[in-house]
Amino acid sequence: DDPVHSDIVLGAGISLLNDNFYDKHKNFNDALFRLAHDIQIELLNFDCHILAGSGYVTGKLTTLKPKEIFKWTDEHFNPIVIVENASPDYTEAAMKIWKMGGCIITPVGGQLCHLATISREFDGKLIRVPNIKEYEEDSYVSVNLDEGKFKVNVL
Repeated sequence: DDPVHSDIVLGAGISLLNDNFYDKHKNFNDALFRLAHDIQIELLNFDCHILAGSGYVTGKLTTLKPKEIFKWTDEHFNPIVIVENASPDYTEAAMKIWKMGGCIITPVGGQLCHLATISREFDGKLIRVPNIKEYEEDSYVSVNLDEGKFKVNVL
C-alpha cells in the first residue's frame, strides 16, 4: 500500500506531504518492508509476513489487477489472490475474496496499509510475500496465518 502509513517515516522526520513519496524514497521503503519481513522470519520462524487475519486457508492462486472486477468460478477452491499492493484500488475485490474465505497476498505493504486496516472489519486474511510474483497462476497454496506458513503446490 502506502509506506507513509508507518510511524518510522514520521520518526525519521520525512515529510508526508511530498508527491510520489514512495518513488522518492523507494530504497527507504523497501528497506522497511524487508526489515519487518526479516523480523517475523527470524524471531517467529514465519515464511511470510502476516498483515492481517488468522486461521488457515487453502486454495488456488490467481492474480488481480488494480480496479479489476473480481470473478471466481472455481467452487472447489478458495481464492488466493495476488495483488500489486494493498491500496484502496483493491477494496471491492478484497471484500468479495474475504467473504468467500479467501486470502490476499501482496509483495509490499505493512500492517497499517489500506487492506490490512479494512480487513479487521471483514475478518480478512492478508499476507505479504515479497517474491509472490515468481509463483505460477493456478498453483495450489496453503496459508496458515497463525503459524506464518505459506506453501505452494499442496493438495
